[in-house]
Amino acid sequence: MNRDRNRTFVQQSLASLTGCQARLTRSVDQLASLLPIPADALADLTPEQQDLIDAFLKRFEQVLITLQDQVFRGIALLEGHDPGSMSRRDLVELMERVGALDSATRFRDQIALRNRLAHTYPHDPARQAMILNAAYAAAADLLATAARSEQLIHRAHGINKQD
Repeated sequence: MNRDRNRTFVQQSLASLTGCQARLTRSVDQLASLLPIPADALADLTPEQQDLIDAFLKRFEQVLITLQDQVFRGIALLEGHDPGSMSRRDLVELMERVGALDSATRFRDQIALRNRLAHTYPHDPARQAMILNAAYAAAADLLATAARSEQLIHRAHGINKQD
């Protein structure tokens, strides 16, 4: 029974990740002509451009959180680990060992970036631009991690999001 529950959890996590990936990819594409952005250009953004940036930042966060809190936990379960007894750091290290992550350090850097996005909104345009541009630069790697995790689940455990 646990095995079936774990498979269902992983399938649901993959379905959620797929939607988040598609939306983040769309945001990255929509912002390609705007980002990276110099600090002095932030004041000149149209309301529509501001909305696109806000959507991108939220979608970046959603992919990261879905990976960390759902997909990685599911992989740990499939690999015979109890993610509830692991710290987030230990879980990320495990993901590197099993091949879901290319670099645990880089993923932790993305988490730190997400925390700066979520917990501080600097009024300094130079700092705003730096954080926004860093997130935009990290998006391709984050999307690659999502694809890599999905491939690992399929290859090692025979699970697809539609099973």
